[in-house]
Amino acid sequence: MNSLGSLVLDDVNLFNETNEVRAGSIQVTDPNDEPVLDEQFELAASDEEDDAGSEGTDDPDENGDNTYGDVLTDAGAYTITLDLDEDSEINGVGSAERSVDVTAPADEHIVVGLGVGSSENPIEITVIEELSDLEDAESSS
Repeated sequence: MNSLGSLVLDDVNLFNETNEVRAGSIQVTDPNDEPVLDEQFELAASDEEDDAGSEGTDDPDENGDNTYGDVLTDAGAYTITLDLDEDSEINGVGSAERSVDVTAPADEHIVVGLGVGSSENPIEITVIEELSDLEDAESSS
């Protein structure tokens, strides 16, 4: 799984694990307080992933995920801010902000998961090196 993960993961990874389309914006600020990412997104529902492409969609994010490269350049604290559109809120939660420490920018990845946390906190932001780190985090919670 980790060899596949190195092909799939980029500096910042946004995953929709809900059964509804989610749209909004994501911003990342680097350790020097400079904006390094400011993007709008629309992610397909996770249950649509198996059918992606079968009906011919123009949606570029039909797999329920989006990745962004060339974001992590320096070691230090990065601030991630995610704002969901009003009709994309999850259990009434429409935003999340978290500062995470990146110690090895070439080896680490920021992961933002929609619908992976608790019902009170359905947006999770974490730093991993490999996909198996996500499994380890889920099994310890």
